[in-house]
Amino acid sequence: MTERFPKSPFLRRTNKRRQIDFEIMVDWIEEKSRVLDLGCGRGILLRELMDRKEVYGVGVDSNPEKIASCVKRGVNVFQGDVSKAMDRFNPSSFDYVVLTRTLELIEEPGEVIRRALGVGRSVIVGAVNRGYWRNRISFMLRGRTTRNAVYPLWWEDSPLSNHLSVGELYGFAERSGIEVRRVVYLRGDWKTPCNFLPNWLAGYAIFELRNRAE
Repeated sequence: MTERFPKSPFLRRTNKRRQIDFEIMVDWIEEKSRVLDLGCGRGILLRELMDRKEVYGVGVDSNPEKIASCVKRGVNVFQGDVSKAMDRFNPSSFDYVVLTRTLELIEEPGEVIRRALGVGRSVIVGAVNRGYWRNRISFMLRGRTTRNAVYPLWWEDSPLSNHLSVGELYGFAERSGIEVRRVVYLRGDWKTPCNFLPNWLAGYAIFELRNRAE
């Protein structure tokens, strides 16, 4: 996987766990397209897309410090609630809407995906797989969820967290008439491809979703 995508000095400065999933999204998104990143963080992905794919990018985030980082990077950004962000935009305003590490932290994530598919042609979802085997074993043996580099806080200090798994996202897509156009699974290191039993063995997954009518 690390040899499939170009090495970007810009992305190498990001969290190591984010390098590969960012590269996958950069690879998927077409040149000169319109991209809305909901929960854009510091604008690293959008800046990379602007530089390498010449996209028109817009970000939304609720964190003032991250908004300031976006502005320093020259990224168009709105501060506000991700769940309400689609109210700003007309239908089909974007080619891609990105929701990476965002669905776990918002209310009514299914409704957000549905609305994003109205604003954009494709929705790219990146999410931690809570069905990952280490999480299952930890809960079965210890009766508690795993604390790690991705989720370092105790439950009482954590923000809202929707426990999403690979199987649950496929179930949601089927119930909602949404097509999973393509997907990449990564193991627990978020670097190595996972091609076997992804609902058990994948630590992270990236999906491209579209309405079935598309």
